[in-house]
Order: sequence, then C-alpha cells, then structure tokens
Amino acid sequence: MAETPTLTRRQLGVKLRKWRNRSGLSLDDIEVADIMSIPKMYKLEGGKSPKPSWPEIQELAKLYGAPADEVKELARMAKACLVSGWYVPFDVPQQFQTYLDLEGAASRLRFYENEYVNGLFQVEPYIRAVQESGGLIGEQADPHVRFRTQRINRFWGRKPLPVVDLVMSEGALRRIVGGPEAMAAQVGHLRELDAGPQVSIFIVPFSAGPHPSMEGKYTIMEFNRDEYPKVVYLESRSECQYHERLAVLALYERSWTETLKLAVPMKEFEL
Repeated sequence: MAETPTLTRRQLGVKLRKWRNRSGLSLDDIEVADIMSIPKMYKLEGGKSPKPSWPEIQELAKLYGAPADEVKELARMAKACLVSGWYVPFDVPQQFQTYLDLEGAASRLRFYENEYVNGLFQVEPYIRAVQESGGLIGEQADPHVRFRTQRINRFWGRKPLPVVDLVMSEGALRRIVGGPEAMAAQVGHLRELDAGPQVSIFIVPFSAGPHPSMEGKYTIMEFNRDEYPKVVYLESRSECQYHERLAVLALYERSWTETLKLAVPMKEFEL
C-alpha cells in the first residue's frame, strides 16, 4: 500500500501512543518534560497534526525509551508527513487533499453514484462537459481537466491495483453528458474497465424501484494496515466528510449490501 501523508500521520500517532503507554508516561508527564503541550499531543497521537516536528518526535521517542532504530524510523515518518502531495500544484482544497491521500492508499474502494459517472471512471470529453456545466468554458476548464486526468492516470497506474467496486444508478448512464459521441465513449470505457482485473461495475436499473442508497453518493475505503480504519467518505459542493464511527460504517455497509442485491452486472446490462 502506498505511503501518503495522511496515512503516515495516522501510523505515526498510533506508534507514539503505543510507545508512551509502554513507558508508563502520561500526557501530563510529557508537558512537564517541556517537549510538547497536551493539546498538541492529542493531535499528534490522533494523526491530526499536519506538520509534526521530527526533532520533537525524536525527543519523545528517546523519552519513551524506544531503541535507536525505532527513534530513527519515527523521525523518518515525521519527515514523510511534510512531503507535499502530487496535487499541490493544482490548488486542491485541504479537505479534499485528505481524500486523495486515502484514495491513493486504499486496498479496496467501493463507490455508489446517483447522477454522474464516478470521477475515476470518466473520459476526458465527459470531464470537460461536467466542468462546462459548472460554468468553466474552454481554457477556464483546462486546469481542472488536467488535475482530474492526472488523478485518474495515477490511480489506474497503481501497482498492485486495489479492488474497485462501482455501483451506479441507471440514470448516470442514461444522462447524455457531452453529447452522444462522448457518452458512447464513456460507456465503452466503463465496459473496458469492467472487463479488467480487480474492477467490478454494477448498474441499479430503474425497474429496481427505491433502494437504500438513493439519498446520494458515497465511498467506502478499506486499508491493509491496522493503524487506519475503514472510512466512509461523503461529499457535497461545500464540504467533505470522513466517518470512522462503527455505527456510521455499519449504516453504509448495510446500504451497500442491500443496493448491490438490486444491481445488475454491467456485463449483463443493455442500454
């Protein structure tokens, strides 16, 4: 699984908490030692400190009695948290940068889409038509198209490729985006991806009636490391939400399972 700043921060926090617990020191002890404040420790151990100081990490590790090789590894991880993601030149909002890091590290991704073809599955004419629908015409859309194209290429170029499942409403295929030729190319691309390894695409037909996922799109991401849990990602025009609580995960797992029962494999779906 790829190392990304978001997952590295999480792993670093988990490791530091384990070493602190093993040492028997409390957060108050760390503050008394004048290495780090309690609020900062909470952020660090929770994987939410965006730019951890590697000299402070070294001091903490030594205070905890970690061996020299572990002190070196923890400092390396702290430095890795400072590495800029590939998306920085595109001025991507901070809250979506987290998603891009998770997307690049997940071992399995499950997408549900209501209205659009999922962004990772889009061809360039479809991408440009979506941008134009939001008021970005011609050269105005170019940076957005480049960002989305690079994101797609990076994702599908991953080795090994994660397991990817896409369930989408029939409406997302019926809606003509970019004209008939563009839409034909888009559907052809979906069928091509569906025929490849690790990818499964399903369509929820209109005839299936109401289903648990009708409220909107969501993504369920899973990881091969214990330090990071399963995550449900929700997105709107104004915000990105990341849910790790078991009750929320169970809700979306149930919605996914029940919706999938109504879906038809794309290989069997006829437009």
